[in-house]
Amino acid sequence: MKHLCGIVLVIGLFPAVASAVEWTKFNDPGEGAFSLEVPAGWQVVGGIKRLSVNQPHPVVGVLSPDKLTKIMLGDPAAIAYGELTGQMRALGFREGQSYRPHGEPEIVRNYRTGTEWSVELAQRELQQDDCTNVKVVRQQAIPALNRGLPMPQGVEHRDTAGETYLTCVRQNILYAAYGFSETAGDYYYQGNQVIAGVWTDDTSVVLLTPQGLGAQAMAVAGHMLNTMQWNPAWWQRQFHATVAQSNALYAQATKAIAQQGASWDRTIRGVGQYTNPQTGKRVEVPISGAESFAQNAAGDIIGLVGANAPPAGFTMLKKGPH
Repeated sequence: MKHLCGIVLVIGLFPAVASAVEWTKFNDPGEGAFSLEVPAGWQVVGGIKRLSVNQPHPVVGVLSPDKLTKIMLGDPAAIAYGELTGQMRALGFREGQSYRPHGEPEIVRNYRTGTEWSVELAQRELQQDDCTNVKVVRQQAIPALNRGLPMPQGVEHRDTAGETYLTCVRQNILYAAYGFSETAGDYYYQGNQVIAGVWTDDTSVVLLTPQGLGAQAMAVAGHMLNTMQWNPAWWQRQFHATVAQSNALYAQATKAIAQQGASWDRTIRGVGQYTNPQTGKRVEVPISGAESFAQNAAGDIIGLVGANAPPAGFTMLKKGPH
């Protein structure tokens, strides 16, 4: 679990938007392992989820007061994943099974790259939130800038990161979703055959928000991650390493992910002219895939699917300049 600190990857996005939000500190309620700032007034759940002595998983989820925006740092279902080796297959094991090698809980699952895992996590989260018509808009791997330490012969360290952009429909609102994951593990070989391998995904991030609000949601996630602080005493007890050493390991990746995330709202384009009937103001809607649009008092625009009324606080826009 030495890669647990990688959850601080996505930082520094949209500082102007984030600065307008009021913040409050959230402390890990179970072990006091970490703290971070979360938006005041949002629902917050999380802390260290510990499956065993050697498997502490940090998870923090926030939900906006209007229940339109959800951000998950870490995977609520996080666990160590064991490679399905030839010997295990011969013994009848299959992917998805639970087992406890050496007393540690694991699930049999072959290695997923960060890109592959980012879409699996995002799709699972969207399903739990009753999103339908889920579509993958774009996926991309993020180059590994930190090569890590040399491994001895017969041992391979896998460490990959990737991100996925998706859209879906929830309660007749057109949503945008973003998933990021870094997966890492060590694999042991005998000749060309893998005889053992375990990987984890403690650095995942999933965001879900109406299209058009992506910048705000990403800013909130970025601020939360940027303010995350680990308790040095807890880290030393758990990993026998300093927080400074762990954060330095991800310094280059932090910068790379921040640059990638800024383009979320630009992945889906399409401009139309609409008018707000309450203000008479014309607006340009940079969103495609929706049947209608609504705007709130702050000027945020979301896309809608179907004939239902917009969420509270939003006014339906009229097509055309008048």
